[in-house]
Amino acid sequence: MSTAIEKIQQQSGCRAVQTLADIQTTAKVMAESGLFPAWNTPAKMMTLMLLCQSEGCDPVRAVNRYDNIQGRVCKRPQAMLEDFLNAGGKVKWETLSDKEATAVFTPPGGDPFRHSYTWEEAMRAGNVTKENYRKYPMEMLRSRLIGRALRTIWPAATNTMYTPEEVVGGGVPLESLPLVEPAAAPAASMFSQSASAASVVAEPVAEAQAVPGPPVGNTGEHAVFQPLRDMGGGKAQAYLRSIGWLKDGDELEALSDRQCNMIYKKLASFQQKVAAYVVPEAPIPDTPAGQAEAAAQAEGGAK
Repeated sequence: MSTAIEKIQQQSGCRAVQTLADIQTTAKVMAESGLFPAWNTPAKMMTLMLLCQSEGCDPVRAVNRYDNIQGRVCKRPQAMLEDFLNAGGKVKWETLSDKEATAVFTPPGGDPFRHSYTWEEAMRAGNVTKENYRKYPMEMLRSRLIGRALRTIWPAATNTMYTPEEVVGGGVPLESLPLVEPAAAPAASMFSQSASAASVVAEPVAEAQAVPGPPVGNTGEHAVFQPLRDMGGGKAQAYLRSIGWLKDGDELEALSDRQCNMIYKKLASFQQKVAAYVVPEAPIPDTPAGQAEAAAQAEGGAK
């Protein structure tokens, strides 16, 4: 392992900050800058930088090499692939599409290894309902392929870590990942009757901004969908439309992963809100048929 890391360092030109004081000072400045919310304390940033230095790279590059998923450290697939190539590995991409990612990985001094990751595998893992997979299927399949292939043939590139996409996709126990103290989230009322579309958390816009994976039910969809359907009569959808989380005509599947997770974590509170919600009656159209209906309702009320 040490030989592989030294080779990576030599070929990539990475330099390592030698003194603990250097790292400590740099970590304090970077954490206090506010530019890296996932590593918002000097202790977290310094731990991350020391981890990066253990791989033979400049600790300042740490924030570009690792992600913080639910308080656990993951290594980005781009960083894994960079280390693999810098060590003398080769990759020949055969297929990159929204349905399949296939490549031949040749480790230094080893035999070629052909591996793939397909949309069907993502479906079996329950990933296809996730926002990043819907928006960036090719990129997500590629990242899953890199992590799984390199873990098999060149573990030195992974540093015994998983990629964010593997963790988000499920199947990787969080207990197996290095722990970092999670950042404190601002308190907010997710299910207030006065909530509006502005209160909805912004959606991820890039592969590197992977969202923590939601719980998946037996059907492969988010586990919160069935409880929402059990509320019956489309009342849950109506309430979600009233707070701006769904648009007119949208079904539950239009909810983002973040929104599903918020509901799932506070399901009992959400159920109470839905139960108390009164669905507004549709206005009676100003037509002869509508006027007749209004007259019938008025007559019934008089009786």
